[in-house]
Amino acid sequence: MNYFSITVSGPATQLHSGLFGGTVYEPLADLVILLSKLVDSQGNILIPGIQEDIEPLTDQEEKTYNNIDYTMQDANDSIGPNTDCGIYDDPKRILMARWRYPSLSIHGFDGSANGSEPVTSIPPSVAGKFSIRTVPNMTTERVTELVKNYLRKEFEGINSKNHLDIKLTDSGQWWCTDPEVMNFKVAELATQKVWDNVTPDLPSLFCRSKH
Repeated sequence: MNYFSITVSGPATQLHSGLFGGTVYEPLADLVILLSKLVDSQGNILIPGIQEDIEPLTDQEEKTYNNIDYTMQDANDSIGPNTDCGIYDDPKRILMARWRYPSLSIHGFDGSANGSEPVTSIPPSVAGKFSIRTVPNMTTERVTELVKNYLRKEFEGINSKNHLDIKLTDSGQWWCTDPEVMNFKVAELATQKVWDNVTPDLPSLFCRSKH
């Protein structure tokens, strides 16, 4: 996982939108534009080059997903009762998105109004937080380089006089294992013995989660 904070700063102090709205480059507006260029509504990461380092899907790996006991009901139940906000309607595609493909999530803002009361000020500096869950064979260094280069280029395209700062604030390496190794085979036999020959689901495990 790569966790980023991007800060856009401009005015030296908080300004009133009734006096300065439409006359200054607003940091929050710039930040929202930048965040909108990271990922689309279907979960596709828009940063060029991010997909190039992903370990290719083999026929053998793809076949393992066909034998996993996982349904759309399972997927919907894990999101929450009476909700329908999933992107995919294919259980296999959901598992692949969770286990073997990277994802980008936007987590929130610092410096902007977050209460329920109306606020009419223009914040002088705001920060957005997002993370990219990495998978084999992505590296922290390569992902960070791609993110910074892309955001700097996009920020130049905004033609704003504000300032942009990009920081990698946390990172963790993905984890991968092969279900064909002896430890898994022994566990599989033990499971079959205890559960009346039920064969456990053992896909190639790509762990994206750090915490």
